[in-house]
Amino acid sequence: MRKFLSAASFCTLLVGPAFAADMPTKAPPPPPAGYSWTGFYLGLNGGYGVGRNASNTTNFTNPPPGTLQFVDSFRLVPEGWSGGIQAGYNWQIDRWVLGAELDFQGANQNDSACIVCSPVGGGFLVEQKMPWYGTVRARLGWAAGPVLSYVTAGWAFARINNDLTIFVPTFPTTGTSTHETKSGWTIGTGVEAALAGNWTAKVEYLYMDLGTTSVPFTTSGTGGSRTALESEIRNRIVRVGLNYRIGPTTGTGSATSPAPTFRNWAGFYAGANGGYGVARDPSQLLVSLGGVLTTADQWKESPGGYFGGVQAGYAWQASNFVYGLEADFQGGNLKDSACVSACGGTIPEVVDQKIKWFGTARARLGYTTGPALFYLTGGFAYANVKTTLTNFFAGTVTTAAVSDNKGGWTVGGGAETALWGNWTAKTEYLYMDLGSTSLGASTTVAGVGTLSQALTSDIRVHVFRGGVNYHF
Repeated sequence: MRKFLSAASFCTLLVGPAFAADMPTKAPPPPPAGYSWTGFYLGLNGGYGVGRNASNTTNFTNPPPGTLQFVDSFRLVPEGWSGGIQAGYNWQIDRWVLGAELDFQGANQNDSACIVCSPVGGGFLVEQKMPWYGTVRARLGWAAGPVLSYVTAGWAFARINNDLTIFVPTFPTTGTSTHETKSGWTIGTGVEAALAGNWTAKVEYLYMDLGTTSVPFTTSGTGGSRTALESEIRNRIVRVGLNYRIGPTTGTGSATSPAPTFRNWAGFYAGANGGYGVARDPSQLLVSLGGVLTTADQWKESPGGYFGGVQAGYAWQASNFVYGLEADFQGGNLKDSACVSACGGTIPEVVDQKIKWFGTARARLGYTTGPALFYLTGGFAYANVKTTLTNFFAGTVTTAAVSDNKGGWTVGGGAETALWGNWTAKTEYLYMDLGSTSLGASTTVAGVGTLSQALTSDIRVHVFRGGVNYHF
């Protein structure tokens, strides 16, 4: 399995008092009443990030101003691990917790695409990397004793490296690079829970908008054309962390919250969920004219969008360990469109991809601190993937489409916290590998010959979601 995350989170709900007195109690003795979140803390974190960056390469004839030849549009989807440090301060007033936090991460998020790419005519190699990023954020949370659920927002910054290489057979290869420190905003959610002593663990999701980055016009080795790159920077990050709280964690008065009754996680449950999905589907389009390969574009198709659905499961509990089974089903509208192969030029190709529904059947294994449950999960995943290929060659429009019900595997993690009565709220991240989809098409153009197309796309989906459960 190429992508494995221990835990992640999205759409965390601000949870209310976590009382579960009407359910049987099990697990460790409760912490002291009057748990306090006030004070300084510092710690470490690690996680995974995936971008979904709308991009385009624009080509003009040379010298300026020149004639516009084509504008290919696609997405760069840099992904990779990150790890770093954080520090902050909390103020607790009754059950409300206000705070400020800053963090800094090293990362290896990267992606590349080969556009108008052909062994006959050359092409453009586009590469994008994010080697580090950081945030400065406010936090607002609700404390249920030793469990804190919060929302967070603030300033984000990152280094974005772009490389644009133009290669044409028998001519010199040219290119240029930019290294920019971009800044923007971030928003997210998280859950933090006390462990032992002054240690706490957290699961967090962040969305970052860092504006737009660009590579200026670069002249090709032939000297006959100029090409530029522009890309929006949008990033989603899931991470887990460990904090050490400096100072006492118990007290009296308004700056504390009483410990909730520890709940029993065993039994049946059912609920609803919603969230956002981002696919990162390595795709290749081969286009041949008269039996001669003209282009071999490579990029990431990235269907993205919101979804909603239901889940149900059963759990068993042994001391602090909780294990069980869960199934879910979601309807949504994840979609993307790319225009490649010299779009607007000689043989433009439009590739559309949609995921209308998906579901999973998984095992879960977790550790509970009482009102909070941190877990890993993995199992079977399935989805409907529709791919459409449209060609606009020589004034003739041809379309081919395939709708596949794909099956594969999924792995991820999450956190679930008690609300009130038998209700809980959860945040969850899943990575799904659904195999590959492919389609081919051909058309005969009078006086030109047969145009053949072959598209393959690997289906890889990142799912960020939150939900509520009722435990029977």
